[in-house]
Amino acid sequence: MRELGAKRGVQMAAATDANPQGEVFAERLRTLADDAGCDWLRLRPSEEDWNET
Repeated sequence: MRELGAKRGVQMAAATDANPQGEVFAERLRTLADDAGCDWLRLRPSEEDWNET
Protein backbone atom coordinates (compact mmCIF):
# COMPACT_ATOMS: atom_id res chain seq x y z
CA MET A 1 0.00 0.00 0.00
CA ARG A 2 2.84 2.39 0.78
CA GLU A 3 4.44 1.70 -2.60
CA LEU A 4 1.18 2.30 -4.46
CA GLY A 5 0.39 5.39 -2.41
CA ALA A 6 3.75 6.93 -3.24
CA LYS A 7 2.94 7.00 -6.97
CA ARG A 8 1.99 10.35 -8.44
CA GLY A 9 -1.73 11.12 -8.62
CA VAL A 10 -2.87 8.31 -6.35
CA GLN A 11 -5.87 8.76 -4.08
CA MET A 12 -6.57 6.19 -1.37
CA ALA A 13 -10.22 5.52 -0.64
CA ALA A 14 -11.39 3.72 2.47
CA ALA A 15 -14.94 2.37 2.47
CA THR A 16 -15.25 1.08 6.00
CA ASP A 17 -18.29 0.54 8.18
CA ALA A 18 -19.70 3.40 10.24
CA ASN A 19 -18.93 1.78 13.59
CA PRO A 20 -15.97 1.82 16.00
CA GLN A 21 -14.12 -0.96 14.16
CA GLY A 22 -14.56 0.86 10.86
CA GLU A 23 -13.28 4.07 12.41
CA VAL A 24 -10.12 2.35 13.69
CA PHE A 25 -9.40 0.72 10.33
CA ALA A 26 -10.07 3.96 8.43
CA GLU A 27 -7.66 5.82 10.69
CA ARG A 28 -4.96 3.23 9.98
CA LEU A 29 -5.51 3.65 6.25
CA ARG A 30 -5.45 7.45 6.58
CA THR A 31 -2.11 7.21 8.36
CA LEU A 32 -0.75 5.06 5.52
CA ALA A 33 -1.99 7.60 2.98
CA ASP A 34 -0.45 10.49 4.91
CA ASP A 35 2.87 8.65 5.25
CA ALA A 36 2.90 7.93 1.51
CA GLY A 37 1.93 11.50 0.63
CA CYS A 38 -1.19 10.59 -1.31
CA ASP A 39 -4.70 12.02 -1.24
CA TRP A 40 -7.26 10.45 1.06
CA LEU A 41 -11.02 9.83 0.85
CA ARG A 42 -13.26 8.20 3.44
CA LEU A 43 -16.58 6.65 2.40
CA ARG A 44 -19.22 5.70 4.98
CA PRO A 45 -22.43 3.75 4.44
CA SER A 46 -25.78 5.35 5.25
CA GLU A 47 -26.46 2.46 7.64
CA GLU A 48 -24.01 1.08 10.21
CA ASP A 49 -22.36 -1.27 7.74
CA TRP A 50 -22.11 -1.64 4.00
CA ASN A 51 -24.05 -4.92 4.00
CA GLU A 52 -27.09 -3.10 5.45
CA THR A 53 -26.76 -0.34 2.88
